[in-house]
Amino acid sequence: MTTEYLTDATALSAQARMQGAGLRRINLKRMIRMRGPLMAFVAVMLIIPLSLAVWFFVPREYEATSAIRFSPSRQVILTNTEGTAVSSDYVTYVETQKELIKGNSVLERVVQQPQIRDLPLIARQRDPRSFLQRRVRAQLTPVTELVQVSFSSSDRNAALLIVRTVVEEYLKQATASEKVTNDQITRQLIEERDTLENKVTDLRNSVDKRRRSIGGLVTNSSEGVDAEMRSIFDNLSKAQADISTAENQAGQLESQVGQLEEIVARSKSAPEQPIYEFGIEESLSTDNAVQVKTQQLASTDARLAELKEKYLEGSPFLTAQIEARNSMEKELARSQGEARARIAQSRLELAKLDLERAKKAVDDAKTRSTNFTALLDTHTQKSLEIMQAMASVKEEEAALEDARTDLRDVQEKIRMLHIESRAPSTINVAEPAQAPEFPDYNRRLKMLALVMMASCGAGATVGLWRELTDQQIRTAQDVGYISDLPLIAMIPRTDSDKLPAKVRASSVMLRHPESISANEYRRVLTRIIYPPEGSAELNTVLITSPMRGDGKTSLACNLAAALAQANRRVLLLDICSRRPSIEQAMGLSAGPGLSEILSGSMEAGQAIRTAGHPNLSVLGPGLGESGVIGQLASRDIVGFLEQAEQMFEHVIIDSPPVLLMADAKLLAPVVDGVIVTVGVGVTTLGMAQRCLNDLQQIGTNIVGVVLNGLRYEPGGYMRDNLDNFYNYAAKGRRHEQPEYVVEASEPPRQDYQEVIIEDDDDSASVLIMDEPSTIRPKRRIY
Repeated sequence: MTTEYLTDATALSAQARMQGAGLRRINLKRMIRMRGPLMAFVAVMLIIPLSLAVWFFVPREYEATSAIRFSPSRQVILTNTEGTAVSSDYVTYVETQKELIKGNSVLERVVQQPQIRDLPLIARQRDPRSFLQRRVRAQLTPVTELVQVSFSSSDRNAALLIVRTVVEEYLKQATASEKVTNDQITRQLIEERDTLENKVTDLRNSVDKRRRSIGGLVTNSSEGVDAEMRSIFDNLSKAQADISTAENQAGQLESQVGQLEEIVARSKSAPEQPIYEFGIEESLSTDNAVQVKTQQLASTDARLAELKEKYLEGSPFLTAQIEARNSMEKELARSQGEARARIAQSRLELAKLDLERAKKAVDDAKTRSTNFTALLDTHTQKSLEIMQAMASVKEEEAALEDARTDLRDVQEKIRMLHIESRAPSTINVAEPAQAPEFPDYNRRLKMLALVMMASCGAGATVGLWRELTDQQIRTAQDVGYISDLPLIAMIPRTDSDKLPAKVRASSVMLRHPESISANEYRRVLTRIIYPPEGSAELNTVLITSPMRGDGKTSLACNLAAALAQANRRVLLLDICSRRPSIEQAMGLSAGPGLSEILSGSMEAGQAIRTAGHPNLSVLGPGLGESGVIGQLASRDIVGFLEQAEQMFEHVIIDSPPVLLMADAKLLAPVVDGVIVTVGVGVTTLGMAQRCLNDLQQIGTNIVGVVLNGLRYEPGGYMRDNLDNFYNYAAKGRRHEQPEYVVEASEPPRQDYQEVIIEDDDDSASVLIMDEPSTIRPKRRIY
């Protein structure tokens, strides 16, 4: 055997190894589909008794009601100048009256009434007043002036009596509390009016006196100052501007004087140096002495040029003329130095005069500013006194106006009092106490609705709890939580498939090759014959499962039958010596097998038997239980598998469960591939993950996972898939399940063999075998 036949699903991913059963996410659709019956059962079992309890123990009630009208106009005595909005005052008043209706004072009077005390509903209460306070309701009807007083009870007459008595006692209390005579109100208002009239007179006299004291000094200009004050402001601003201008000019002149003093000193120490500041060099050209000497030097230069043409260089006469010329040039330089000194000194004297004038201008501007500032302060003080007096006058005028307003309000109240004294009461009964003829079932219906919602919530909670605690694999999605291995096939239960009753799962491929279960077995066949790109065909395949009952024996039998039907020579090998089942499933009795071959007591060709179908051979574990167990890790088993590969195209091995026995893990590394069968409702997520991890740790080539025993769930897609599968080839025909019969290649015989076969799911059925027979569906008769 080799291990070169690796597929793309050889090892579990790191993410799959880290995922556990407890990390399964909640799928709402799956939970409703699988836990729906449980949730519905719990909800119904709670709804029925609770609904009966509500119906019998929650009494039907009569609601008695009465309406009281509160008029928004009220008699109010003004004692201050602050008023309150009518709407806000009315709402507060009505809310207060609502609380008074349910207050202790009114209800205590109600309880003291003999007809109320004698009511059975009140007599059996330990604290009748508190009972009424809880049950009596007073509510303001929206967009009206009505307050509705109500009381609910199973006794209609008692409810009417209680509401009528509550309204009567409240009206008595409200009438008694508001009994104030018109004469008393009028007397209080007249006193308030006299006080306000005296106040108005005093304020008017005070205002006139203050105005006379102020006289005509107050002006009404928009700026708040008179023309004289404005003139002072203008002169002060001009004086301050003159100060700024004169100070700037004086500063500039002081700087010029300093510069000119430096120039004068420099001209004395170096008179020949030119001075370009303050235009001294420009003024130098206009000096008379300098002009004369410059002209003389120019004429001398012209004459000397003529002499140089006549006389030779170095002649005494020419030399004397040149010396005279140089002397004249020195005289010109001395004259220029003297002229520079005179001009600089003249500029210095002028600058000093300008500086004196600027300082005098600064002093004059400061004097004017000081005078205007003092004048402004005096005028400002006077203006402040006038404004303060005027402000006090305005305050007294405002107080006078407020007093006049209050006086008008009091006079209006006195007038309205006479009108309201002739108006009807502000509180009256708008609707007398009344109750419907038939009881109200709203309370029962509300309780029933609450019971139904609570029961449905309890059912959903139980379903969620079951979904969280259920660790069994039930769908293909569950397999994806623990592994990234491909899901090769999903085989339905025989009772969920459209198959005859009591059909054996291990014989589906032979007896019902057109069923959807057989089609799923052929999907596994496709994975073996056509592995992924880059992998070789799988010759030896080990079928195993995490636990017993997952359906691995049925998968091995049907997979071998599918390969045989594809004209491939197949050996179906059973290595489970403790619980052999392949021989029974194929209709053979127990006989020599793998243990005899490994022990050398029998050749492989002698132990291998045919299974009643062309190309299909069977080899059991043999008669010795311990012979196979001890040889699974030996070289002999590897040699036998290599020999079997020479004799057959495919070897399908049925092994014990991985988590129960180590047989499968001993043989898994030496086969071409391993297919793990997981039973729905049999294996848990943890078991399946442990199984895959154990196989992966020993370097097993796990081809994929087969999900076996899928059940029909309400709301699932399995029923639709079944209908679509069987209706595909029978479109337009009657939708009835074809019957299957065994048709022999020879004339029918009567020596059929009836064999009881047993799989690892502890169930048994009858398989009719007749070699060499073929199986085909019986034709429908219309």
